[in-house]
Amino acid sequence: EDNFFKTEEEFISALGAAYTSLRGYGGNGSIFSAQEVTSDEIVVPTRGNDWNDGGNWRALYLHTYGPETDNVRDTWPFLYGGVNACNRLIFQFQNLDVAGKDAFVSELKALRALYYMWLLDIYGNVPIVDRFDVPDGFAPANNTRAEVYAFVERELVQNLPNLSKNVDQSTYGRMNYYAAQAVLANLYLNAQVYTGKAEWAKAAAAADEIINSGKYSLESNYFSNFNTNNQSSKEFIFAI
Repeated sequence: EDNFFKTEEEFISALGAAYTSLRGYGGNGSIFSAQEVTSDEIVVPTRGNDWNDGGNWRALYLHTYGPETDNVRDTWPFLYGGVNACNRLIFQFQNLDVAGKDAFVSELKALRALYYMWLLDIYGNVPIVDRFDVPDGFAPANNTRAEVYAFVERELVQNLPNLSKNVDQSTYGRMNYYAAQAVLANLYLNAQVYTGKAEWAKAAAAADEIINSGKYSLESNYFSNFNTNNQSSKEFIFAI
């Protein structure tokens, strides 16, 4: 610990833990299925005994799910595990007397805001935990959905100026300026649901920041986005 966190490469190496938490995004028991199967985008058919899974998929599709439904229950630790990974690294970085750490702290806060936007979207009123150094027995209070919305917006807006505007190998799979703007655009699109007040102009402004940068464009071949080696895609704003 006396000679680590001295170079940019060492910061990036440690930073990886926050992004590793995203690996669970596409799992059957996580947020992707919770959001897609509850809409009209995915239906999971049961063939014989295969994919019945205790009626879990029917519960999502028919909106009869409860707190013990697999996806509802398992998405919670996935999202808060990501929040905790960000909190731990923010705590470590902020306690270092090293030049350049602020950009990494802002990147982590923007990533944490993405986790909280998903919590806000799926669960509504949830506890805001923005620190890692908590006492034994710590039990966070619940926050209203409007409070969580305000937290996500504030974290993104305040940290945008410190985020990289590079769109290259150095920011592939990382939260750069434009990825944070995309999260903001999604947040504002649903503001009326979250707070009762529509924010269409703010949603458009965040989207325009991305479009008018000229750094992104649709791929000529739709399927190239799904190649294993897709790091050169001009279409991805944020990739897991």
